[in-house]
Amino acid sequence: MQENSANKSGKGKEQKKEQKILWIAGALAIFGCFAPIIFTRTKLFECLDFSNTGEIGDTIGGTMTPIVSLAAVILTYLAFLKQVEANKIQTEQFNKTLQQKEIDDKKQLKNSLNLMSLDVDFAIQDMKDRIKNFDDYLKDDNKRIYGEGILKDIPTASLTRYRTIDRNLLYNAYEEFIIHDDIKELFRRTYSLLDYYSEKVKEIMPILDDNMQRSNLLHDKITKELENFEDMLDKYGDANFSKSDKRVIESFNKEVFQCPNKEWTLFTLDCALKHHESDFAEIFYDEIKESFFKLKELTSDVKSVNEVIVSEINDVKEKWENETLKELGKLRDVLHKSLGDA
Repeated sequence: MQENSANKSGKGKEQKKEQKILWIAGALAIFGCFAPIIFTRTKLFECLDFSNTGEIGDTIGGTMTPIVSLAAVILTYLAFLKQVEANKIQTEQFNKTLQQKEIDDKKQLKNSLNLMSLDVDFAIQDMKDRIKNFDDYLKDDNKRIYGEGILKDIPTASLTRYRTIDRNLLYNAYEEFIIHDDIKELFRRTYSLLDYYSEKVKEIMPILDDNMQRSNLLHDKITKELENFEDMLDKYGDANFSKSDKRVIESFNKEVFQCPNKEWTLFTLDCALKHHESDFAEIFYDEIKESFFKLKELTSDVKSVNEVIVSEINDVKEKWENETLKELGKLRDVLHKSLGDA
């Protein structure tokens, strides 16, 4: 408000000054028009006698030229003042443009830093979510049968969107806003961490997905074979089994199908198969014997696939928990602090 009032006051003074100059120039111009008449009169007053003015042309030229020249000088000076004012306005406009460009450039730098901060936050949260899914899978044997929920489906573009930020712009933002002992190393570390995170996710997820599908397929085969096994036991009936065979079958059914949670698990099936392996090897009926050992083979295959899954999970989980998350956490703190101070 004070600046606007000062500008208005200054403009008012300039306008008054210009009006005075114009009045003076106008008066001189009007006087110049009547000068020839005045200066060619024989005698106006006692003190103004132009009887010896010489030839009329010389008189007019001699009397008007200084007056017109003086008016021209005044008007030229006025034009000069106008030009100075125009130059001043142009300079002010140029300075405002430079200031606005500086503000826009700084805003653009801050926006790039904000985008990187968001991507770092996203990477940290995504890793934490995946680690939670890994932990749930690892601690619960029932979930090792089927792998639903362990794979978090995220578009590939979301994992690598930090690469769309202009690197030169981001580096300038680091230099402008971030307080750090080694800006270059921090900048390099930013991309190193995010590259490792995104590439590792894209690398391990297809492997886990493929192994999960194999594990699920084997599980389906085991389920069908168990149904087939039960059908065969019903087919032969209790009357066709010896007392010892009946005890073996009842014990196996109890361990597999009558477990407390009413649902067999890979762990319970594996234990039951190991427990009754020698007993079923002596059962007379080949169909039942073959089905039993087919179950054992399928269970062994599932265990092998699950061991690969667990190994892959543990490798990534250990690296993320012990290194990547800690480093990204430090980077996030630096970015948040710098954006807060900016």
